[in-house]
Amino acid sequence: MKINNHTKLSIVVIVVAALLRQLMTRQPQIVGVSFGFVPGYIHGGQGDSKYGICIYEKDDKLIERPFDVDYIGRPWYVQAFHVADNWTPPYEGRFNYVLMSSYSQQVRDKQGQVIAVLAVDVPLRELSQMAAQFYENQRHAVLYHVLLHLLGLLLLAFIVFRSVAHLRRLQAGVKPLYLRARK
Repeated sequence: MKINNHTKLSIVVIVVAALLRQLMTRQPQIVGVSFGFVPGYIHGGQGDSKYGICIYEKDDKLIERPFDVDYIGRPWYVQAFHVADNWTPPYEGRFNYVLMSSYSQQVRDKQGQVIAVLAVDVPLRELSQMAAQFYENQRHAVLYHVLLHLLGLLLLAFIVFRSVAHLRRLQAGVKPLYLRARK
């Protein structure tokens, strides 16, 4: 059975939508995802037809729908072509009215051609929490290294002190305990 291009692309769209739903379910800090194909990709490079899908959270439900706006002019889409991965400036979400930023990244085919752009919407409160957690982890890591360094210096000081004391006893003619005859 031969599958035509339209059927192949329909399968691709279904798989992409399933992966985006899975991403939203597994990453609670993400409140929306957008996926926009390069114009013409859906119809094999012919014309300027566009297809994009967005999934967002509203009232604790996932809403999935095709784009009703021209996404190729949106900052998350445009900036991904200038930089492989990109954060947008903060903005208010269209569907949930939350201050957020979008991270977008190019999607490439086997030949390395950009075929789409994927963007995830993260509320600024989540970004702040992620940054605070990163800072806290780094602070603990630095504290651990400082304590380890101080312990090493203390051990080194102890070794130097014992060595100096041992040398002074040898200079004074006192035999070390391990060289003295046992009675």
